[in-house]
Amino acid sequence: MVPTANTNVFIPPGTPFSPVVTGPAICNTLTVQSGATLSIRGNGLTVQAFMTVNGTLNMTNNSSVLTVGQNETHFIEFNSGSNAILNNGRINCYGWVIP
Repeated sequence: MVPTANTNVFIPPGTPFSPVVTGPAICNTLTVQSGATLSIRGNGLTVQAFMTVNGTLNMTNNSSVLTVGQNETHFIEFNSGSNAILNNGRINCYGWVIP
């Protein structure tokens, strides 16, 4: 299934293949659950409202772009035990970043 602007995405642990974003993608909200990994290796991912990372966010490509939120009430949250591998790319957050 390919998410749309109205889709709330949950990435669970134990998926046989961890999701990899290689081109433009969009969703409403995104949760990377503990033990799960999301890799962004291309043009970009837009999360329109909220993003919560309990697992691993991996951005290692120069062209990787993550955009979260549309206004100051939206956020990206990295919870205890989460991992962020941010070797390259860019994160745009139009609200709060909660470490």
